[in-house]
Amino acid sequence: MSEEREFSEVLVADIMTECVEVVNKSMLISQVAHLMLRERVSGYPVVNDDGSIAGIVTLTDLFILLDKISEEVEKGKSEGKKIQFHDKIIEYKERAVSEIMSNSVFSISPNVPVSEVVSIAAKKNMHTFPVVKDGVLVGIVGRHDILNAAFLYA
Repeated sequence: MSEEREFSEVLVADIMTECVEVVNKSMLISQVAHLMLRERVSGYPVVNDDGSIAGIVTLTDLFILLDKISEEVEKGKSEGKKIQFHDKIIEYKERAVSEIMSNSVFSISPNVPVSEVVSIAAKKNMHTFPVVKDGVLVGIVGRHDILNAAFLYA
């Protein structure tokens, strides 16, 4: 990337990560959570066995799961049941990631200006964008990539 360019001229192709790590929809929630934390990434495209994109899983999806578990524990307590948070985590972590992933994937083209992605991220509260060209996953762009580009070209 050349620092001579204006931010409005920067394309997704300029900032995307090309070697995309993906997870299979049958991977366990615990495996994906561990991978996210170890690799310090906020999300992964989820693929079917044939490699096609099935969805996306993000840290937000994991927080939604934790919130769901908390609600189940509280509901159980109000009904006089002895449900423990730890036990519910054990129950859920052995389930497939397909149970918590987002099925609707908003993918972007490598030729889209990053400024458009900023607008989408802000308005739709999205933070991980698979980059697709001719139906093939060619990269991924996350919030960190976008912020880095914005401040590099400012």
